[in-house]
Amino acid sequence: MEQNNKPRRRKFSYNNEEVAVVRPAENQATPGNVLRASMPSQQEGVLEQDPYETKGFVTDVFDQVATAQRTREENKDMPNENELDREEKRPRKSNRDQGDKRKPKTGLIILLVVLTVLIVVGAVAAIFVSGEMGNKRKVDVGEVVIELPENGTGSTDEVAQILYNSGVIRYPFLFKVYSRVTGADGTYQLGSHTMRGDMSYAEIVEELQKTTIKPLETVTMTFPEGWTSLKMAIALEEKGLCTVEEFIDACNNDTFEVSFFSEITDNDLKFIKLEGFLYPDTYEFEVGITVHDIILKMLQNFETKVLTDDIKAALADSKYTLEEIVILASIVEKESFGGEEKNVSSVFNNRLQPDSPVGYLESDTTWNFIYYVLDYYYEGKENVPEGMRDAYNSYYTEGLIVGAICNPGVAMIDASLNPNDTPYYFFVTDVNKKYYWGRTADEHDANCDEAERVNREAERNGTAA
Repeated sequence: MEQNNKPRRRKFSYNNEEVAVVRPAENQATPGNVLRASMPSQQEGVLEQDPYETKGFVTDVFDQVATAQRTREENKDMPNENELDREEKRPRKSNRDQGDKRKPKTGLIILLVVLTVLIVVGAVAAIFVSGEMGNKRKVDVGEVVIELPENGTGSTDEVAQILYNSGVIRYPFLFKVYSRVTGADGTYQLGSHTMRGDMSYAEIVEELQKTTIKPLETVTMTFPEGWTSLKMAIALEEKGLCTVEEFIDACNNDTFEVSFFSEITDNDLKFIKLEGFLYPDTYEFEVGITVHDIILKMLQNFETKVLTDDIKAALADSKYTLEEIVILASIVEKESFGGEEKNVSSVFNNRLQPDSPVGYLESDTTWNFIYYVLDYYYEGKENVPEGMRDAYNSYYTEGLIVGAICNPGVAMIDASLNPNDTPYYFFVTDVNKKYYWGRTADEHDANCDEAERVNREAERNGTAA
């Protein structure tokens, strides 16, 4: 028969609690043969006595139960064995894990400090930038005119540098940022702009966007009818537009794109080739204009004012070339006043006829040109090129002289083409600008005597005009 080695259980009651006593099996050893006891709850019973139990065993049981009771009361607030087992099975965090738990707190503090610094710096920067872009800048330049050059790019980089160089702004980079953000790039107008040091960036941009039509610096000059080319040259030199030598050289050697240029003859005895064709008028010349363009402007004006359809038709019906009419008109210009130009023209036209009793024009104005123009320019008659003085001497040269002696107006050109029909070959005037006309040399001598008498009387009376 198989031996039963299971422990035997007996029950008894102690202190109103049922106690189960387990005795080890006969062949089962326990450490120190200690009796194990457990306390079932909420059940009362009677201790069953085992015939094999002795009195000493029972006493040991009661002692162990009392001890267990005391231990349980002492440790009632302590976790029981199952709780301890569960606690030991629960995963524990290492020191490194605990350190990691502390790190986020430190990082958060650092982050908050950094954010605070950035906010403060940003606020200071915002105040600074706002003040710089506004009108609170301490730029003491007063009012200054800046120039965006026409040969420049007009780029924001260029504009910012010009503003900086002029002292209007202190930080080109800030202006470039402002220009980009506000969409002002590419809108700046070339030319002159007036700035002030207290202007905001918005005001500066607004000024730079204004279309500036820079008024051209010009010189206005009036050349009266009858002025010689030399007198015009002197006036131009006084205004700083060119020198006398530059003007005369261009008149004699340049080629000009005007319709009548080929009708002007070349002659070494001419003082100024274009004399007579530089139309007298009021002109506005730009500063910096070339001498060539000055002359061209005057020739173009001659083409417009003189070569009208009527004058071109009259010229075609006459026996004269354009240059011959201009030469004649220059003499008529110098000899005429008081609306007598057509009568004066009739005298010279009559003398130029083939059957004229007088073969020379014999105008004192040509002598004046020789004395006051040629001799003056060449600083003495001995320095005047050989033959030039005679070529302009109407008492020496038959017919028309070599060239015009001044620049006549259109009225004198018209009078030269359309003279009055008179029988006169002579005239003389007194100091009161009265004309005396004569058909013959004798009449002319008598008229000269009368004119001299009037002049002497006016001189005595102080009534000369």
